[in-house]
Amino acid sequence: MIADTKRTLQDSALLPMLAVFCITIAVILFAPVQIFPPPGWVDPAMYIGYFLDYRNLLAEFGQSYHSARLPFVLTGSFLYGVFAPRIAGELLVILFSCLAMAGFYGVVAKFHGRLPAIFICCWLALNPLWIATMARGYVDGPAMSFVLLALALMASAGGTRTWRFIAAGALIALGAATHPITVLLSGCGVLALLAMSWRSWRDSGIAILALGAGFTLALAALGFVSLALGGKFLFVLADQNAITRSFKGFGSNYQLRWGEWVPMNYRVLGPVFALIVAGATILHTRRLGGTPQATWLGLALLLGPVAFLLYWDFVIGGAALQSSFYTGYLLPGQALILAGAASVVTRFDPEQKSSSWKAIILLLGGGALLAISLAPHLWNLEASVVQYRYKWLFLFSSLALLLGALFMLRWRPALAGLGLLFILLAVVNSDTRRIFRPAGAPDFGAYLTTTARVSSFVKGLGLGDRRLLFWFDRESYSDTSPHLAFWTDYSLRFGTTILRLNYWDSLASAWLWDSSMLGAEMPSFDAHAGNMLQASASPTSVALLCRVAIECDAGRDRLEQRGYRLQLRGLTPVEEPGISPFFIRVYDLDGPQPGAQS
Repeated sequence: MIADTKRTLQDSALLPMLAVFCITIAVILFAPVQIFPPPGWVDPAMYIGYFLDYRNLLAEFGQSYHSARLPFVLTGSFLYGVFAPRIAGELLVILFSCLAMAGFYGVVAKFHGRLPAIFICCWLALNPLWIATMARGYVDGPAMSFVLLALALMASAGGTRTWRFIAAGALIALGAATHPITVLLSGCGVLALLAMSWRSWRDSGIAILALGAGFTLALAALGFVSLALGGKFLFVLADQNAITRSFKGFGSNYQLRWGEWVPMNYRVLGPVFALIVAGATILHTRRLGGTPQATWLGLALLLGPVAFLLYWDFVIGGAALQSSFYTGYLLPGQALILAGAASVVTRFDPEQKSSSWKAIILLLGGGALLAISLAPHLWNLEASVVQYRYKWLFLFSSLALLLGALFMLRWRPALAGLGLLFILLAVVNSDTRRIFRPAGAPDFGAYLTTTARVSSFVKGLGLGDRRLLFWFDRESYSDTSPHLAFWTDYSLRFGTTILRLNYWDSLASAWLWDSSMLGAEMPSFDAHAGNMLQASASPTSVALLCRVAIECDAGRDRLEQRGYRLQLRGLTPVEEPGISPFFIRVYDLDGPQPGAQS
């Protein structure tokens, strides 16, 4: 295995890492990409609800699957408490993106030097799949950032090895508390790093004990924080129902047939291409002193999660592979494998002239920005070729040509081409296209601002212990224009039902969606609505959402027909540039009265 054992993270200049941070921040703030959750998504909107009003939601609904993600939720809650919602959302993405970049840079710079590290960080910063992982409001990107930083600490451990491993264990605990699947990711990384830096059984045992100590101390600290906020000490096990359902195959309700999602989601080729690149790197370097350490670490971080996701979907029953959220966990492995290939370029040029690397990085960055800017045109080009086998053949042929140019012809620009091929997969990938913001696309930040305004309105009503339920006609707020509907609607399959969700679902999700939904077909009043109104002994208020006043009137009249007395507590128009305006009326309910219509 090839690595410069004299390099440590301390020896790395601060300037290159600052440059990586600047590139990352510039992409987040200025590239034509969305950095806020898209309308229609439920889980990210739940986290926004906790960011805006953590204590009240925890008191009303108890500690749930989402509220127990303490490192993520509390960080967001702090930022949203200090800054305006839009700025807080941007800072949250920037914070975790920079933490992840520091991890990647630390690992690759330790093994192969600064230039390959800068290259791979630029590749990640400009990769739409990675941007989606960090910016769509879910926990995967933040969870991975803790793990990547932990691996960087382990890789750079020198004279302060024990303390670094304790700190790494604490970071792994933060990742696990953000999403438990990172235990697998970090486990693969820890085992790979221990194997690559093997000294003795005693030394490895001390390292594992140090990791365990840091992990335990950090989890215990989070447990006490949870208690102080009104949750449970064992917060990671707070939502037993969600854990039990997952292991009983509840996720299979979301499964699509392979033919419905695999051909058009080119992200599935990323792991396959990465394995081919890793094989080519191993074959090329085995006669040149050994395989780059980043390649071995990348294989560990890729194969472990791939095996787990396959087991989860085909044995337990889930829909992890078809979800772009979970396949985000395959990106660190791909990045490190590509870093291993990048390290080979340093052998073409033993003096590591920076001019050649600058050209490679500029070619990668310019090509990636061009692809992102031309995303809609690339989508049209991809759609013009009907047969998927021709598209896949083109991509595999391109990979073969680039690998031949890099390893056989030693043509350095082929490295940039290889990185751009992976980015092309991300740009034309079907289920992450709403991460882009081309001309004419709505700004998802407007929906975040609207949710914050509605949250402030509800707080101002002084509901106290009253339970709040949302009622609306989902179809009323669905865009009829196919162009707008692409950006503002989200189709979710559950069993045999396909739900066409939109922003009103996201708004209700700030109060935990189905836990506070009276219905989405107002004024239709079904058994579910009746059960929701009777489920709690607490007084109830209902928030009616409507595009025009007559829709709210119909909902009010329907409740009165059911025997409820309604007292208007508050109403407001909701208008925000870039979104369709609507009204919200909040009524206090009393009843039902005897003799009402059933």
